[in-house]
Amino acid sequence: MGLLSNYRTNYLSIGWQLAPFRSIPGHGLGSADQFHTLEFSLRYHLSDRFKLLAYQPYRINRRMNNDQRVQQLKGISDTRIVAAYTLIKDASLGAVNVFWETGAGVKLPVGAYNARIHDADLPENFNIGNGSWAYLFQNNLVLTYRQLGLVVNGAYQHQRPSRSDYQFGHQWTGQLLLFAEARLGNQMQVVPNAGLTLEKITSDYHPNGQSVAGTGGRGIFVSSGINFKAGSWIIGAAAALPVNQSYSKDEVEARPRLTSQILFTF
Repeated sequence: MGLLSNYRTNYLSIGWQLAPFRSIPGHGLGSADQFHTLEFSLRYHLSDRFKLLAYQPYRINRRMNNDQRVQQLKGISDTRIVAAYTLIKDASLGAVNVFWETGAGVKLPVGAYNARIHDADLPENFNIGNGSWAYLFQNNLVLTYRQLGLVVNGAYQHQRPSRSDYQFGHQWTGQLLLFAEARLGNQMQVVPNAGLTLEKITSDYHPNGQSVAGTGGRGIFVSSGINFKAGSWIIGAAAALPVNQSYSKDEVEARPRLTSQILFTF
């Protein structure tokens, strides 16, 4: 969620993320993967403390093999719907303002899923959708002091087996994000930010209960970004650099990630 936790209004958003990986020399077939995600999202307050969030991604998964052969899959991915409740709304802790919300939801198996994707020499995670339901849990804590703030986010996605009884790994993510707010004239606000992101994915499992080789992993990323707010519009961009990682039993490595987003608040 990042800095979105600090914006308390309804919003419509479109965002883009690039998450590239490449094979470590001496492992695999020497491929380089790019996972592009174009995501449309909506947050709407049902009451002072209850809100609904909906996310609809469109994915483009692209692989460049060492023989320059390109394989690509694209399409609408799995929909996520989350209901969130504000536990603490702008309470004072001395000079520090505290905001805390928690949420739970589901991931719907909307995206295309091919149980025989290995026949095309592609891994299971190259599917546009997981072909399975998942349970979602998240917590967002925002501490602010004057023009400075700290965002602490945590999320967990518990996967159910796919239609072919394939079990994708469960996912944990956590984030610490420091930000500062500064005004540029009367109409614009600039918010630089920097932080740390952690992620962990457990191994996948075959229908027979055996773990899938080369799946799962963990990573720690340092990030830096900036947001611009003008009236009802917010534009932001960020980059994340891996500083410690182990993916697919150290057969692949994550590369720097890029994100950008445009929001309309109402």
